Amino acid sequence: MEIEKENRRQIRKAEKQQMQYIVLENPTASELKKFQRFYNRHAKLKNTYRCGFYHIETMKKLAEKGHLVFTYMADQSCKMIYCYRVYVTDGEMAMTLYSASNTFLKTLPKTKRQLSEANRFLIWKNMIRFKMKGVKVLDMGGLTDEPSIRKFKTGFGGVAVTVYSGYTANTIIGKLTLILRNQLLGKSRRRNE
Repeated sequence: MEIEKENRRQIRKAEKQQMQYIVLENPTASELKKFQRFYNRHAKLKNTYRCGFYHIETMKKLAEKGHLVFTYMADQSCKMIYCYRVYVTDGEMAMTLYSASNTFLKTLPKTKRQLSEANRFLIWKNMIRFKMKGVKVLDMGGLTDEPSIRKFKTGFGGVAVTVYSGYTANTIIGKLTLILRNQLLGKSRRRNE
């Protein structure tokens, strides 16, 4: 009931389009690569970090332990993917690791609306699925100062919670390691832009 009216309307509209909701609880190496290509097209358009070798290796390890869930929404024939959401889960909590939309569809007026509906429908289906699996907390990722992203995420209800993440260095070696890490990440991001 906390989902805003416009989101509910788009979810109902998507239900009528017979979109395919796909869940991969143990994504294979080829499915990881397929996602990586999809995500990196999205990341290039959004000017954000790409999904690289390190990220794929991390997801492989999470998948091996049963803590990675891929979900996506596709057309009726499953030939065109609208959007992905990738979660890390421990059974009690599911946290969004990646979300990406089909960048090509955003350029066409007719499919731009479909993409919006598919995204909302995917989140809704995931909410239902995780609830049925006993997940108590569904973390949609950080709220940003970007008004459209903030509105999108808060439009699904829930509660905003402050969560801290990152690294604290307590030794000289640790501090040097963080400096080096930040420099490497900065170079990596500039290279990807």
